[in-house]
Amino acid sequence: VPLRRSARIRSAYVADTVPKRAKVTIRGGVRRRGVHKKPQSTNITEHKAFHSNVYAQKGFKKYGNKAVEALLAELGGLFDIKKVLLPMDVKKLSNSQKKRIIRSHLFFKEKWKQGVFDKLKARLVARGDMQDATLYPDNASPTVALESIMMLLSIASIERRSVAVLDIGMAYVNADMTGEEVFVELDPFITRFLKKYKPELKPFVGENGKLVCKLNKALYGCVQSAKLWYECLCKF
Repeated sequence: VPLRRSARIRSAYVADTVPKRAKVTIRGGVRRRGVHKKPQSTNITEHKAFHSNVYAQKGFKKYGNKAVEALLAELGGLFDIKKVLLPMDVKKLSNSQKKRIIRSHLFFKEKWKQGVFDKLKARLVARGDMQDATLYPDNASPTVALESIMMLLSIASIERRSVAVLDIGMAYVNADMTGEEVFVELDPFITRFLKKYKPELKPFVGENGKLVCKLNKALYGCVQSAKLWYECLCKF
């Protein structure tokens, strides 16, 4: 049921690129005008965290050889170590398989420690928004509660125990991809890089300059990846 005009709240925002534009609000039939400004953070670490992800081409221009090393480490892990990506000949795929091809996205992640640049990591992510979410009704992936962590730290402190942190590299890709087949498409920029460092992939490159791979493992970005990783972790 539509509300009466006096009960409506209407706001008009303009792009942040135009300075000192007014935000007009109608509340209770009274027209009010004020300057709408995007809040500026004065915290250096917050500023660095906000700009922690860098697009692929921009990352190459900014970091040069460091970006190459980071990308080689990421693609080497996906193709050679973990066997996540299996190159496919698009011409041999059926129509139903071609419909399950989703795009991918590559970015560089800047790691900072106490406001100082530490290292650069590359990350290939699947476009899970292109998947049919109705095929995966149960995607719940429980995570530990903050209260549980604090309780364990308290017990460790009382009993004078040592506490260690374990970082599992490329965590998701330790889980096998089950159920519906998923194919990812690597854009021409990444494909050109791969052809240079992995010439054996050239026969799989399409006429459009893209490379299509089948996912053998759960890749970051896929709808079901978090759930598959949780199930894999519960087996240990």
